[in-house]
Amino acid sequence: MQVTPNQAERILERLLQTPDAPPVYLEGAPGIGKSSVVHAVSAKLKLPVLDVRAAYLTPPDLIGLPALERDVGRTVYYLPEFLPLPDTSGLLVLEELPSAAPAIQVALYQLLLDRRVGWRYELPAGWRVVATGNRLEDGYTHPLSNATATRLLRLELRADLDEFTLWALEHGLHPMVLSFVQRNPQLLHAPNEHSPHHPNPRTWAFASRVLAAFADDLESPDLEPALSGVLGDGAARMLTAFLKLSAFLPDPEAVLERGAIPQNIPKLSERPDIVYAYTNALVAALARRVTPARVRNFVKAITVLEVEAAMLAARLALKLRGVDAILGDVPEWKAFYTRHAALLS
Repeated sequence: MQVTPNQAERILERLLQTPDAPPVYLEGAPGIGKSSVVHAVSAKLKLPVLDVRAAYLTPPDLIGLPALERDVGRTVYYLPEFLPLPDTSGLLVLEELPSAAPAIQVALYQLLLDRRVGWRYELPAGWRVVATGNRLEDGYTHPLSNATATRLLRLELRADLDEFTLWALEHGLHPMVLSFVQRNPQLLHAPNEHSPHHPNPRTWAFASRVLAAFADDLESPDLEPALSGVLGDGAARMLTAFLKLSAFLPDPEAVLERGAIPQNIPKLSERPDIVYAYTNALVAALARRVTPARVRNFVKAITVLEVEAAMLAARLALKLRGVDAILGDVPEWKAFYTRHAALLS
């Protein structure tokens, strides 16, 4: 069974607070959000993260280097400095576990399951271990041994459009990126076996940064090649064409700050591209600064839209932190909610 990133966060948070819970292995395609899940949970639990890239390790990196103790005539191993010290706590993350060489996987097996390395080191009680890795079909991986796989709690992540939308709003992704992905949900995660560059949640975040770099000239002939470097040719070409709509959209800040409500937004059935772009731009602008005046102007703006388009915007806005508490004091919202409560529930 696959889980969304938010589901994985909730499961991982519970397990990390249970001392005898099995080690968790987060598996999923590149860019799906495995590391983000780990860091989100570590922040909630206030656990420092020790990131160990399993793919880069060699056996001596883990079990240590041998040295001769001449007074007793024995060989001992000097352990690596990254292993946690006694009386500390945190989250030890073994990134890219399946990409590690089989010999390293054997060494990590002991750390994952027995919380030990070699004969002398034991992981302090305050530390928890989590592993992440790509799927076998994603390439550059080795199969996990049955002995390891059957002793890990495996969670396979899948992309989720609703969760990505809320994450994008909270993290300030470019509204045209969000609008494009909502208009083309099949491109939220679209692997390409012929190229490492393809749409996924991580590369959409990168695309947003590319657009920020070209904010003063979205018509630049250099924009599409730059986008292609993260999204691949096909998605970059489609997004570049979609960006041309921005010239026809009202300024969302003018709407929210001055109440300059446009009255000529087309119907969703006529121009879904424009409607998606406009409603997402409004919500993204509101997410940047939530105030009573801006929320009221937002409500005024969506009430002149056709119902289906208004619902798109309202459902997104209701997910923003602080909006729900303000809406109760907005008269226009009370009237809007009375008419459309069944559609919003």
